[in-house]
Amino acid sequence: MNPHWPIDVRVHDMLDGPVPAPSTRPTALDVLEHIRAEDEHRFIANAIAPLTPEGIAIFGMPSLESQTHASPQSKAGHVNCKTGDAFKRTLERHFHTVFMFSMTTKSSTPASTRWRIISWASLVTARATMLSV
Repeated sequence: MNPHWPIDVRVHDMLDGPVPAPSTRPTALDVLEHIRAEDEHRFIANAIAPLTPEGIAIFGMPSLESQTHASPQSKAGHVNCKTGDAFKRTLERHFHTVFMFSMTTKSSTPASTRWRIISWASLVTARATMLSV
């Protein structure tokens, strides 16, 4: 690990189980929309299983409302977008404190200057007792 960049990056299938080491900042941005609804709670439980008591987790996904602006290629891979309220309820099954915020992304077309996709994200703190999933 580089002392100037103390980041430990791993490749791991979160549906197979949790990573084997403690984590203070598990993050999944633009991931959950690609996880089938029937697998999302297993994914979240595995992602946060190694979370240390002082840690936080950050989850983010495009909102269901943003899909009217998504390309056909993007829509094909988005199997589980949610409204902000539904996303918060999903995370509240795993955490007792969920802070919601939103992000926007600009169109990748150079000629376009409009902001077109709104993503909902959650900064999640204070891990609750794990629910069985």
